[in-house]
Amino acid sequence: NFHGKHGENRDAYMLRAGATSAQDLELLEFVGRLMGAALRTHTLMPLQLPSLVWKPLVGEEADRADLEAVQEDLVRSMLEGVEGASRATFEESFADILSWNVLLADGTSCSLVRPEDVAAASEGPDGSGDDEGSEAGADGDPVVQPPTSPDDPVTFEQRHLFVQRLEYAFLHQCDRQLAALRRGIAQVVPA
Repeated sequence: NFHGKHGENRDAYMLRAGATSAQDLELLEFVGRLMGAALRTHTLMPLQLPSLVWKPLVGEEADRADLEAVQEDLVRSMLEGVEGASRATFEESFADILSWNVLLADGTSCSLVRPEDVAAASEGPDGSGDDEGSEAGADGDPVVQPPTSPDDPVTFEQRHLFVQRLEYAFLHQCDRQLAALRRGIAQVVPA
């Protein structure tokens, strides 16, 4: 939201998902120790963190509202736009540009294809390795075939799965950095 100059948390410090080097993680651990020292000594530490950062730090689950508070454009145009699109709108606006390989906020590439997707595709819909199988699940709803390659285009039928995985990827893009902060806090604040 800082770069777009609108929305909440423009003054908040957001972790950088690309900060994965040993030095980056050591620095985050040090910041965690400073946070822990501030907690132990009851010293106010003016560190504005968005809920996308502080919720996981205190053991709470971040959600789409927390993501929107730091990346309003992503949530409104991508998540809600793709999810709520009619078939015609999806085909016109998204079909040629969406793939299962996405860039996170800091430019880090992320595949939304999971190993189990590839394994399931090689087994076929009924687990036999045969592509012939039921097109409907046990509840009668159509079975959405997961992608088998990051370069596969996202289909209209896959849009909800795509949004679910994209949201998860953005909500968890800083898990390594959060773990470093937690390690630093734990060095100073007993469990």
